[in-house]
Amino acid sequence: MLFTLLIESKLKAIIGILESETKPQGLSLKAKIKYEYEERYLDYASLLEYIESRLKTKGYSLVEEALLDISKQLFIKYPEIKSLDISLVKLEIIEGAKVGARLKSKSGKLS
Repeated sequence: MLFTLLIESKLKAIIGILESETKPQGLSLKAKIKYEYEERYLDYASLLEYIESRLKTKGYSLVEEALLDISKQLFIKYPEIKSLDISLVKLEIIEGAKVGARLKSKSGKLS
């Protein structure tokens, strides 16, 4: 049976190439993770912890790089994932605006 996990989180991490982005900044993470449930469920707390840990420790230059890396790693770590729709939005980098990116991928094929 195919299920979709929904994850939303706010966190602080370093993503960016500008001098103003070299300190942790507010991010909004949203993910829709479709997976095949066959007696083994995906632990949403474990998934969230894994994603947040990568964001906080890797120091990505671009939001796009973060999304690509996290997506690839999730497909490797959790082979039951069938598709992934993940977005990262910077909440504080531009006054009065929120900017970010979104990545959709299926069965390990990024699009």
